Amino acid sequence: MEKRILGKTGLEVGILGLGGANHNRVSPEELMCIIDRAEEAGANCLDLYWNCEELIAKTLRGRRDKFVLMSKIEISPGQVDKL
Repeated sequence: MEKRILGKTGLEVGILGLGGANHNRVSPEELMCIIDRAEEAGANCLDLYWNCEELIAKTLRGRRDKFVLMSKIEISPGQVDKL
């Protein structure tokens, strides 16, 4: 998968990531398979959504350094240029 540098972070990420809207609707085993497949495809960005942090943490045990975890924050328009 094509990779790009994420903003000013210096982190290299795949152009596609794995959204997290349904992470809390599957079993830990199913999530492990989903993340395995995403990793095989080159996706290394995982979206943390809802209350899935503990499930993601268990799923990434032993391979956390291979992924960039993303979440959402609220930023006012005047703060964007400071990022």
